[in-house]
Amino acid sequence: DALSRDPGSVYLRKFLAATLLKSRKVRLAIEVLEPALKSAPNDPVVLALAAEASFDSNDMPRARKYFELAAKQKPQDPRIRTGLGLTRMAAGDSDRALADLEAAVDLGGGAAEVFLVTSLVSAKQYDRALEAVTRLEEKRPNDPVTFNLKGAVLMSKGDVGGARKAFEQAVQLKPAQFAAAANLAQLDFRANDATAARKRFETILASDKDNAPAMLALADLATATGNRDQAMAWIERAKLAQPNSFAPSMALTRQYFSVGDYANAVTAAAVALKAEPENAQALNMLGYSQLRLGKNSDALLTYVRLASRYPKSAEALYGLSSAQSANGSFAAAQLSLRRALGLRPKFPEAIYALAALQLRSGKIADARKLVGDAQKLLPGSAVGLVIAGDAAMAEKRNEQAVRAYEAAFAMDRTDAILMKLHGALRAAGKTAAADALAADWLAKHPDDVPMRYFVADAAIRGENFPLAAEQYEYALRKQPDKLALLHNLGWVYERMKDPRALKLAEKAYEIAPTSPGVMHDLGRLLIESGNAQRAVKLLEQARVLAPEAQLIRYQLAKGYAMTGDNAAARLELEQLLRGQSEFAGRTEAAELLKKLRN
Repeated sequence: DALSRDPGSVYLRKFLAATLLKSRKVRLAIEVLEPALKSAPNDPVVLALAAEASFDSNDMPRARKYFELAAKQKPQDPRIRTGLGLTRMAAGDSDRALADLEAAVDLGGGAAEVFLVTSLVSAKQYDRALEAVTRLEEKRPNDPVTFNLKGAVLMSKGDVGGARKAFEQAVQLKPAQFAAAANLAQLDFRANDATAARKRFETILASDKDNAPAMLALADLATATGNRDQAMAWIERAKLAQPNSFAPSMALTRQYFSVGDYANAVTAAAVALKAEPENAQALNMLGYSQLRLGKNSDALLTYVRLASRYPKSAEALYGLSSAQSANGSFAAAQLSLRRALGLRPKFPEAIYALAALQLRSGKIADARKLVGDAQKLLPGSAVGLVIAGDAAMAEKRNEQAVRAYEAAFAMDRTDAILMKLHGALRAAGKTAAADALAADWLAKHPDDVPMRYFVADAAIRGENFPLAAEQYEYALRKQPDKLALLHNLGWVYERMKDPRALKLAEKAYEIAPTSPGVMHDLGRLLIESGNAQRAVKLLEQARVLAPEAQLIRYQLAKGYAMTGDNAAARLELEQLLRGQSEFAGRTEAAELLKKLRN
């Protein structure tokens, strides 16, 4: 291209950087501008583009630096003064920021007027904001944006009636004015009038049938009222209207992510990232979903990409540490967490994750130091007490762990802390107290499915299968198609000699008829119930799908033997036992083969 033929051209670099910024390819724009910043350090356009790119990448110190340099070269440029004001506002320098924005307004910067109003609202200077919007109203009395802005200021002042009137003026000037309609819908929803809120966006669609923002707003309303199917339908319509747009794909990602459907969340996030390759939220959701699916190497690549794109983001580094831990790189994970805490010292999740890694590596003294740091930095948080409890558990000082978790739970009554307290109580020999605590929690929070899983697992360890079944049965009513839950409850039923185990296996097979694990469970139970003919057919299919699965082959051999096909059973067992690898049924398989040979 032209730049490769003339890499020293500042003009070409400015043109390409501006194009990349419009396409939201911020990192590439920064790379293109770096040589120009060295060869033309006083070029106001280069400086302004570098400032804009830094602003878009959330690197506010760098953005402020370049806007300040650009303003020295072109002090009368309203766009530069606007950018400088916004970066100073982000840094908390509100007085200088407002002065810059007011100067930009005086210089004729149209956008500066809007930013001035919003910045005054951010600074909680509502009267000055209202004065600014009144001046804007005098200049642009027929602009719906003016009245939408006025409504936002009045809302901030607590004047709901005045805000509604302003928003309605904006809609009267332009019926398809989405921002004002969205604000009115929000007021309707607060007044428990979801029907009126929906009509706001339906009115927009009546005049603009392909208005994707209105469709996505209707999806949000459907989600808020608990109608997920309707929400998905609106999102799909928005995707059809704007197939290459970021917003519909991101909305779909959030929907899947919110219900724990991480497989589909990965797919939707990948589509969203084609439209905006550097979007932080999409990258974070993609990485987290990959971790939950066990795709740890993919997650690491995603979080490396995110952290490289946003090196000053503590959240990105925290995500990177999670992926590094999942891949066994614990030293690198600790380094990432320390970098995150350097950027954001009061980051409770990062503090806790670092303590967990230190305890894992036996550095209990370091974890204890974090307890003191957490209590100083976050005096109202339970994180320090939780770390103290974890450290005590690591040293098997169970009573001390109980006291720490009890204090943490008193501060922050969450199921996550309760699970830790439950475990500590059981470790201290106070099983009845642990179970009573869990029962009380579930009586007050009956739909806490993760807690029910936890109680069920603890009950299984204590061989209290009826209690485990009770918890899984309740969870199954909430998640009737969850395969892992069907498997776990079926396993518990087997321990209880409950014939419902076979019914659950049949249901799992209806949901996932090509899953080798599901076919194995059903085949095994069919053999136990005497239906070996059907079991053999199922297990033969499962063997084709998972030829290395030893338990499937063992059950198949049992099925052959039960149907009288001893030759096939012997052949299957001989091939299975020829290897040296151990599996759960190896002893039984050897005994069956010996019996068949006699």
